[in-house]
Amino acid sequence: MSESKGGFKISPYTQTKMCYVGQKEVFKEGSDDIKEFLGIEISAKQIENVSHHWGEKVGELRAEINFGKTERSSGLHYVMIDGAMILSREPSWKEVKLGRIFRATDAYVVGNEESTRGWIRQSNYTGHLGNCHDFFDKFSPKVDLLDEFICIGDGAKWIWDWCNENYPDAPQLLDYWHGTEHLWKFAKIAFRFKKKQREWVKEKEQLLWEDKIEQVIEEISDLAVSKKTAKEEQKKLLTYLNNNKTRMKYGTFKKKGWLVGSGAIESAHRTVIQKRMKQSGQRWTLKGGQQILNLRIEHKNENWEDVIQLIAA
Repeated sequence: MSESKGGFKISPYTQTKMCYVGQKEVFKEGSDDIKEFLGIEISAKQIENVSHHWGEKVGELRAEINFGKTERSSGLHYVMIDGAMILSREPSWKEVKLGRIFRATDAYVVGNEESTRGWIRQSNYTGHLGNCHDFFDKFSPKVDLLDEFICIGDGAKWIWDWCNENYPDAPQLLDYWHGTEHLWKFAKIAFRFKKKQREWVKEKEQLLWEDKIEQVIEEISDLAVSKKTAKEEQKKLLTYLNNNKTRMKYGTFKKKGWLVGSGAIESAHRTVIQKRMKQSGQRWTLKGGQQILNLRIEHKNENWEDVIQLIAA
């Protein structure tokens, strides 16, 4: 086997296969797969070293390409952002920020009356293991190229602060299920019986679909609760709703045909991050985790040919 740019005495072809299995599954299983399909004995440690090396190079290359890209993207897009935790060595749990961009015309609902699910034809992901400022340095150049987009989030302040500061004219939408989750949390404390809890939440949900968020806030504010915990939760809920009321016009959003949930980014956490990086016993360094995440993002963005060309260069 010839020596490549990476300093490994392994052919570029084999290195691409090592990177592929390295971003897809634990290194030991990748070693078993290569032996089974290619008949080559490659250790888990070799796969780990090669994957980390090219994961670093891919991150450097993508930063150059993203910042140099100027082609704009027309049509309505959805911009979704969220964080997911993975176990780290430095120390304990660290949050991976993940962004997903896709065209509105690429979002479909499939199934029948009994069972439906969403399906998105094509997406572009951005992932960063670290603080939100470094994440936005990677993500914002992609958003800057969108002519029209809607920002959907779960209520996290760091997301809305970024939207307000950089894209004040873009519509903001609070994920419907996160909003109703807060209603349920309060109802379970405020009302003793489950039937009453369900009835109360359903009434408020109907008002939200009619764009009557102000009425919801007023009724919650006027509700007499005696328990200390209920009063505390009532105050938290009112603060949450007042902070997000302009993002909760679900009747208007639905009439425009917009998505009202962030399920696309929630599912992306599972498929892009957790499936590979949150398996039993895994603990990542910040650098190593980012390197594998870089390769995984390339694969999910259908840019694997760029990885092949980089290694072969």
